Amino acid sequence: MSFLHQTLDLLLNKFDHVVYIGPGNGAALSALENCADRLTLVEPNPKNAAALKRKQAQFANSDIQQKAITLNDGQAELNLTIPSGFSSVVKPTGLKQYYPGLNIQETITVDTVTLPTLVGQLQLESHSHNALILDVRGLESGIVKALQHNDLKSFSTVVLRSSNEPLYDAEYLDCDSINKELSRLGFSPLFLNDNQPPFCTLIGVRPLSLANKTEQLSDKVGKLEQQLSVTEQEKQDAANSVEHLKSRLFDEAQSSEKLNNENKVLEEKLETEKNEKTVIQEKLKELDVLRNLLAERDEKIGTLSSELNERENEKQKLVEESDQLKRDIESLRKERDGLEYSSDVLTERDKQIDSLSSQLDGKEKEKQQLAEQADELRRNIDSLQKERDEQAASHHKYNERMEELRNQLNQAQRELKEQQRSAQLSTKLLTKVEADCSDLRERYAEKMNSEQELKDLIKELHAKLQAASHFYHKLEQEHPELLEKL
Repeated sequence: MSFLHQTLDLLLNKFDHVVYIGPGNGAALSALENCADRLTLVEPNPKNAAALKRKQAQFANSDIQQKAITLNDGQAELNLTIPSGFSSVVKPTGLKQYYPGLNIQETITVDTVTLPTLVGQLQLESHSHNALILDVRGLESGIVKALQHNDLKSFSTVVLRSSNEPLYDAEYLDCDSINKELSRLGFSPLFLNDNQPPFCTLIGVRPLSLANKTEQLSDKVGKLEQQLSVTEQEKQDAANSVEHLKSRLFDEAQSSEKLNNENKVLEEKLETEKNEKTVIQEKLKELDVLRNLLAERDEKIGTLSSELNERENEKQKLVEESDQLKRDIESLRKERDGLEYSSDVLTERDKQIDSLSSQLDGKEKEKQQLAEQADELRRNIDSLQKERDEQAASHHKYNERMEELRNQLNQAQRELKEQQRSAQLSTKLLTKVEADCSDLRERYAEKMNSEQELKDLIKELHAKLQAASHFYHKLEQEHPELLEKL
């Protein structure tokens, strides 16, 4: 276990700000997880600083500065050693008896700053619970000796890494002398043996007054209670929003159900219209058949009209021939009466007259037959024309009904499309409402988790407040001289 783990296990505190000078490559930084709200790391070795930056993401609100803490502001030569954990601006002369293989690999120039200057740059609050971890490898004695009484007033805890004998080529103070310097600076020193001799760890504690601690914790509790109140309000708002969304969701569900019912009615209507359309199409087919029959009737009427005209012409010819025969008979009769012919001639004439009379009778009969056929044809023509007119009227009615059904079908299709668009819009709106409701549920769950975390934090602060009170009374009993100094 590293000296840092041992120290933090002993202190059992969470700090507002930890300033760690000399963290190396960050191998011991895991001890600082959840121990500080803010962390500042100061490391002069460029390689170690780069390694710290790679680990920086593990610590929220952290800062890394590449510089060395010395007795003067400016620059100095940094001795990089193998192993790198002993690199310093002073040479490790006394360490070689413990680490015979220790060598200086190279020397580089780095920026330097004094500890008071660094503390001033950080602008720490004097009444905050801050900690300073100082591991400057050989310079700790000179740095602590040069500090004034108020230089470390911003820190309530100082952790200092030193040794029981001089290990570097620099001014050296033993552990008792460093404890005296910590007492001079207002800290109550504690000694912690190190599991890595010849090093040792010194701890100086400057207890905050119980009133200040109580006030700070009360402020934190007040802020947390205020956050809890805001969270409760947000929780109530979220619950109201959820109820509102549930109401909207119920209304949208009813609207969607209504639209579904309307869609069903429209679909039934559309199905009826389709059936009527099928019937209309069948009627149109029948109408086409009637058109064909009507065309055939018209063609037949035309043929019969042509035949009638031919029969009329033949009749007219027969009438003319009959008239001519009558005139011939009359002429013959006149000739018979006016002239005296011989009996042979008269007999011949009588035969001719009888023959012509027979022909005339045949023509009359043929004329009568043609007249009867003409009357029959006229009656057929009238019947066909009447049937054609009736079929034309029926066709016109079918056309009007078909046009009306087409208009109804188009109107129903437009209404169906409009209802479908409304249903799609309602579906999208319903989906959005469900998404909003799901988001509110997640936010509500997050608020509940945050509320629980705040309650847990308040419990933790309450426990720490009790621990601080216990620690104060323990210090009051064990170190009353500290309270006299305060």
